[in-house]
Amino acid sequence: MKKKNLLLFSCLLMIIGCAHFQSKGKSETVKLYRISVNNKIGYIDKTGKVIVKPQFNMGDEYSEGLAAVSILGGGVGFINNKGKVVIKPQLQFAETFSEGLSAVYADGKFGYMDKTGKVIISPKYLEAKPFKEGFACVLIGEKWVFVDTTGKELSALKFDKASSFSNGVARVTVDNKWGIIDKIGNVVVKPQLDAIGPFSEGLATVKIDKKWGIIDKTGKVVVKPQFDSIGSFSEGLATIEINKKRGVIDKTGKVVIKPQFDSIYSFTEGLASVKIDKKWGIIDKIGNVVVKPQFDYISSFSEGLAAIEIDKKWGVIDNTGEIVIKPHFDAIGSFSEGLFGIKIDKKWGLMDKTGKVVAKPQFDHFSSFSEGLAAIKLNKKYGFIDKSGKIVIEPKFDDVENFSEGLTVVKLNKKSVLLIEKGK
Repeated sequence: MKKKNLLLFSCLLMIIGCAHFQSKGKSETVKLYRISVNNKIGYIDKTGKVIVKPQFNMGDEYSEGLAAVSILGGGVGFINNKGKVVIKPQLQFAETFSEGLSAVYADGKFGYMDKTGKVIISPKYLEAKPFKEGFACVLIGEKWVFVDTTGKELSALKFDKASSFSNGVARVTVDNKWGIIDKIGNVVVKPQLDAIGPFSEGLATVKIDKKWGIIDKTGKVVVKPQFDSIGSFSEGLATIEINKKRGVIDKTGKVVIKPQFDSIYSFTEGLASVKIDKKWGIIDKIGNVVVKPQFDYISSFSEGLAAIEIDKKWGVIDNTGEIVIKPHFDAIGSFSEGLFGIKIDKKWGLMDKTGKVVAKPQFDHFSSFSEGLAAIKLNKKYGFIDKSGKIVIEPKFDDVENFSEGLTVVKLNKKSVLLIEKGK
């Protein structure tokens, strides 16, 4: 097992965020970590090398290769990934860059500037949102409009509320009614709906007169508003509710499983957990009962397995409904990387899919695996175990986060430092 080392920073070092930027001439993404030393902000890379010396009073995460920073007595400016000031700290306020532009504030109004600091759209708006898909929502008076990157308004239409564009459409309201417009400025759906949900798998839920239906991106009504509720689509299916009973529809609006359940989860791995008369079972996508409702609870499937509860004891079933681990645990954690946590008498251990105990219950806390390691808590301190259950990072930290790209942030003596897995 490779040895883990702490980066050698001052005890005053505090990791407070991370950022990405694109290396010039390279396709890979590089991550910088924002640090604070003696109340000054700087940035390091994943090896612990100081890329930008701590010198700023405030510093944001990198976006599109630049980070907003400020100095005492000055304003907000921007630095590149080498720490060079490319826009002098003299702005009253500036948002992170999005699609090459940053919203800036001057004399009570918002406008936009480019990455050279040149004002592209003069400050004249009461509010300004980031650009998304070539357009931004801005507030003029009491109404929202959309402008392009030159400041030209998308159309003469004005709205009480407006969301940013996503997948070519934006949700808007007029007189508390919701509608949809496209990027040409056409009204796809006239503002007449009581609510519109976000699009999922090309469809969005809509509400009229307390009933929910579904529309597509062209505004075509796919499912007439008739249900008391509709969930988001997952694996081509969405849950519905009628008279407090749940069923399932497909993307055409066809009821493929009639409303009959007291509760139903979204489909995962082709199966859904359902509840009827206080007992949980499993159905497939056409409504066939895979597992008869008999358990006090069944989780959603993950990696072909689901946790079950009987008489306050937890076990595991496979996707055929066969009990592969008998219910005798006080709790079971989520499945990750072929392993899951088990709890007995207030202590957590580790088990594999076959039911083999990899680490006997001994820990006060257990998290899911990430990059082959899982956080554990022992005697009020956090450390990490590997997939064999071996402690590879001794429990000595006040708090930890999961590993990501070979790194994690840990707290030690009320300060945060960066822990690196050497050799990854």
